[in-house]
Amino acid sequence: MRVPVTAGWQRGRMEVGDLNAGIIGLNWGRVHIGTLRAAGVSVDAVCARDPREVERVAREEGIPRATTHPGDLADLDIVFIATPPASHGALMSRFPAARIICEKPLFGLSGNGVRRPESSPPVFVNYAFAFLDTARTFEDQLRRVGPVAHVRLDSRVSLPGTFNVMEWFMETASHPLSWLRHVFGPASTVGFETSGNALSLSLRAGGDLRMDVRFQVGGERGIQHTVSVRAAGGTLSFSGGYAPGDSWRFSPVLRNAAPVNDGEWLPDDCWIRANHRSVGTMIEVFEGALSHEAGLARGLFDPPKAHAVEAALATGT
Repeated sequence: MRVPVTAGWQRGRMEVGDLNAGIIGLNWGRVHIGTLRAAGVSVDAVCARDPREVERVAREEGIPRATTHPGDLADLDIVFIATPPASHGALMSRFPAARIICEKPLFGLSGNGVRRPESSPPVFVNYAFAFLDTARTFEDQLRRVGPVAHVRLDSRVSLPGTFNVMEWFMETASHPLSWLRHVFGPASTVGFETSGNALSLSLRAGGDLRMDVRFQVGGERGIQHTVSVRAAGGTLSFSGGYAPGDSWRFSPVLRNAAPVNDGEWLPDDCWIRANHRSVGTMIEVFEGALSHEAGLARGLFDPPKAHAVEAALATGT
């Protein structure tokens, strides 16, 4: 697989509001109309398969252009791809001159790649977990507990859909896993097993650091994640999740079983806020206000970094 190389792309700093964008895919993609606008980007086009649906969304959102043909977005500065992962590679290849934001996962389990000229503008993949207040608090507390010996992620999902256990993992548990890979760096898969609706994954990072992931499809409706860390100076943990009809909620971060914050919840959803922060940081890079490397350090994912998250499941494909 060849992933995009962006080292040859150069752009001076732009003024906020100079960029325009189009969105392909209007399921989760519709959420990003507001995300882009919050970052000062003009959303000038939407694209989807159903002509009546895309025209309705464009009308309701005040977007001037509605189309069923992705190529109609080729004149825009940014193309936001929010379609199923198997289509991502082909769509990215169609826009060699555009900045690309791609919803996670990059390619999922499809194994597809993408070829873009080395001079093409940047591509970012929207793994937004690192932009939660909970994640930021947890990272700050890591410095207080010393070297980490073990990390565990327990995750489950019970929502309507026809995905198999690995596909559900990519849809849900890949979010906190992406953040753990961002925090602890490159990791190699040392154990992988699926059984029915359960998946177990073991990773090794930074020498002796072990990360164990336990994932389950089923149980109470919604999504639930629990992260726990054992370190030289104690333990850290938090839980969070989504229940249909409610906003995402995260419990207080616990250090040695004592809360260090009040948890995280917003009536209009802290997960939406994290996505705004993630995409807003991408726009800063696109505008030249932030370097590519600084964006990655804040929690952004370019294709190589995103592909490393998905490669964790390569043993099972």
